[in-house]
Order: sequence, then C-alpha cells, then structure tokens
Amino acid sequence: MKSWVVTGGVGTGKSSFCKMLANFAGAKMATFSCDEFSRQLLNEKGISTRVIQVLGHEIVDPATAAIDRHRLRDLVFLSAEKRRELEAILHPGVLSELEHQRLEVESAGVAKVFVAEVPLYYEIGMSVKADMAIVVAATEAVQRRRLMEHRQLDEPTIGRMLDAQLPMAEKTGRADVVVWNDGSPAMLEAQAFALLAEQL
Repeated sequence: MKSWVVTGGVGTGKSSFCKMLANFAGAKMATFSCDEFSRQLLNEKGISTRVIQVLGHEIVDPATAAIDRHRLRDLVFLSAEKRRELEAILHPGVLSELEHQRLEVESAGVAKVFVAEVPLYYEIGMSVKADMAIVVAATEAVQRRRLMEHRQLDEPTIGRMLDAQLPMAEKTGRADVVVWNDGSPAMLEAQAFALLAEQL
C-alpha cells in the first residue's frame, strides 16, 4: 500500500483535492484529515480541559462553556508561544491516530493508497510516513481572497495565518508533486484524475 501526504497552505484547497481523490479512487483509497481529527480531540473532555488550563478561559464561549474555535484561532495566531502550546497538546494524539489508521488500512489489504491530509507536514519535520508528498498550492492573492470570501476573515488575521506557515515556495520546492489550484474546481478535478491515472 502506498502512503501519500497532501499538504499546502491555508486556503489552497487541500481538503477539496483530497475529496476529489477519494471520489475518483473509491475503495482503492482511504483518507485521514489531521484537521478533522483535531476538532474531534478538542471536543474530548480531557483534552478540552487541558487546552483551557494552558491557554486560558478567554477561549471559552460563556453560553456553551465549550471552546470557541474562533476565539482559539484568534489567540493562537496572535501568539506563536500559545500556538506551540496548543500544538504540543494536540499533535501527539493526532499523529498517533493517523499512524494507527494507516496501519489498520494496510493490514486490511483493501486500499491501494492511504492519503493523509497534513497541513503542517513540513512544519513538523515531515514526521508522517509518506511515499509521496503532494503540495496543493495557490498564489497568496488567491489564498487571501478565499479566506476572506469563504471564512469571512479580516486581513490582519489572514496575514498572521500566512506568516505562521512556511512560505509556499519552500513547500513547493520540497514536494514530490505540486498541484496548482488558482483556477476552477474543474481544473483541480482534472489534476486529481491525472494523478490517480498515473499512480494507480
């Protein structure tokens, strides 16, 4: 079984590309999203309590007594120290679950490829097993526009998010495959189809 990592920057379309790959490949592919599992971890009592203890009660929504993801995002992108503290809590569990699922899929012997969406693949030192690293890339102008339109983020927040990640040029320079997503969904689909046709 092959193991692929899909990474890139915020607003480049990593999740969309993974969904397109899965739709085309069907049962031949299994997928894992680090972001989705991180959200699950934040809903677990032990993890959420620890995050609140470390980062402070300002990230809690008073109406629900739960972590407000928007407040959490604003806090960690204002402070590199807070961001590292959050990552230290979440990353071990996320990476452990990723490897657990990869091994389960491999032992089942059904899928030909396991695709892990790992947004911070290069930032965490490429510590995820991968036969191929795919970077979904876009120009910064496109990233900014998408983040404003789709997530309703303001310019200062977007700037801090972009600054927290490695430059796109560095990621594309280290990739095995670069998928450019400055255009339409149809163009992204075509690249997903072509990659699968070549690799599977």
